[in-house]
Amino acid sequence: MEKHVDNLISKDELLKILEDRFNQNISRHPNIKWVEIVPLLENNPEQFILS
Repeated sequence: MEKHVDNLISKDELLKILEDRFNQNISRHPNIKWVEIVPLLENNPEQFILS
């Protein structure tokens, strides 16, 4: 059963959570910047669906 995150928290809140986690684990992705990730998420709203 799929749950839409927008039923639980706002898209902006989710992006902030993801950004914080990204920044806390920056060593896992040294060649990627958060500003590169945001458009990928925004252009693929299905990424905001949890299963």
